[in-house]
Amino acid sequence: MLYQHHKKGIKMNLELFKTLTPEQIKLCGESIPAGSTYDARGKELTRKESDGYWQEGTYDAWGNQVTYKDSSGFWSESTHDAQGKTLTYKTSAGYWEEYVRGDQGNCLTYKNSNGFYAIDGEEVTKEEFEDVIFLTKEEIEELLGHPVKIVRERQ
Repeated sequence: MLYQHHKKGIKMNLELFKTLTPEQIKLCGESIPAGSTYDARGKELTRKESDGYWQEGTYDAWGNQVTYKDSSGFWSESTHDAQGKTLTYKTSAGYWEEYVRGDQGNCLTYKNSNGFYAIDGEEVTKEEFEDVIFLTKEEIEELLGHPVKIVRERQ
């Protein structure tokens, strides 16, 4: 924990406290909502407000939020690739999104629970979407039974 705000003031890592100027300490006290906790990167983990509202979040090793929930019962979950791009997202309301990304992080396909489908950024019908497959060079060679030469790779 980097710092935490509570009734008696701010609870802070002593080594961090030693590096702050008086102005920075004052700003911390004014800008942190009561009842919040943060991780070492400054990402808010929990927030509890005086009216009973609360929220919690968790983050992956790269700082991407992967879970969120609050006192209203709402929650969300997401997964990300190594570049931090979203792969899946779903909520307690039943909404979801799914992405298939290329090696450069570009979105090859996208679909969501509202019935929207896209291939390479272009909207398509569900039928067109379901007819698309992506194969590696090795998979193509295995299907054909012989080596193939890739003239232009998809980005």
